[in-house]
Amino acid sequence: MCSPSDIVQRLEQNGLVERVRDREDQRTVKVSLSEEGQQIMRSLQLVVEEFNQQLLPGPQRQAFIGELQRFVARVSTLLPESAGRFGFIREHLGSGEREKPLKRKEENS
Repeated sequence: MCSPSDIVQRLEQNGLVERVRDREDQRTVKVSLSEEGQQIMRSLQLVVEEFNQQLLPGPQRQAFIGELQRFVARVSTLLPESAGRFGFIREHLGSGEREKPLKRKEENS
């Protein structure tokens, strides 16, 4: 099994990422996409969006996103110290995909 460092090293050798040591903490290395890596990501964006539409079409996708948003909100409320860990999810859920209110079936008593 490859370590994360091995993977980053290969990506760097292929010109897809760049490593920069943190000025305040030399033990920390920040990894970011190189210009070539960014171009590849942009070129894949449409393919990924099409795949996601096939995986979860329209209403199913909206329902899933709504449930995921509620899950993130609930965990963030129950464990406030974990709230910052969901930035990536919030960023992607917020880009053009708005939650539609879900109508819940009322149970007959």
